[in-house]
Amino acid sequence: DKRTPATPSKPTVSTVFTDVTHKAWYEAAVQYVYNNGIMKGTDTNTFAPNGNVTRAQVIETLYNMTGRTTDYDAINPAEMIRDYDESKWWAEALKWALSVGVATGDAETKLFNATNNVSRQELAAFLYRYETLCLGNDGTVDEASKELIKDAGVSTWAQIPFAWSVSKGIITGAEQPDGSFQYVPKTGANRAQLATMLMRYCQPGK
Repeated sequence: DKRTPATPSKPTVSTVFTDVTHKAWYEAAVQYVYNNGIMKGTDTNTFAPNGNVTRAQVIETLYNMTGRTTDYDAINPAEMIRDYDESKWWAEALKWALSVGVATGDAETKLFNATNNVSRQELAAFLYRYETLCLGNDGTVDEASKELIKDAGVSTWAQIPFAWSVSKGIITGAEQPDGSFQYVPKTGANRAQLATMLMRYCQPGK
């Protein structure tokens, strides 16, 4: 199952990564993605939970969730986007993502912009495309879920993916300085948040 991989036994992440504190709110999520090979550290001893998430990192994690499948239609990525570079670490993941429709280039520039940081609503869109286009599952969103995000400031193009992510419990409110919890769809996502969203996606209801 490309959504719920088996969880092999690996060392506790708080002993592997010096910046993952035991009992931190994201510790269980980092453990999950680390155990399942979905995410790894930025180097041997660092996870960088507060680090920004780039478009390349997102497609790499989603490709890892497939077990790095080779079962997809052959394409020439250079014909679809102008900044494809076969020498980059994310090249194979992008080839897969373009083939199945999980990723696209900018309609005007035909650039993927792999190093650009992603927002919470962009993460929702990537996951929604993975669910509907890669796995072929239904992405219907009920009216109640749409109503929940009506005043959250979600961009028009991201309304359905974001409402779907909220309805599935993948995205919840992020704590703000005043103690409130807001969806903040256009705020940049960090690696701890990505790990958490991926765990929630892979383990619905947990």
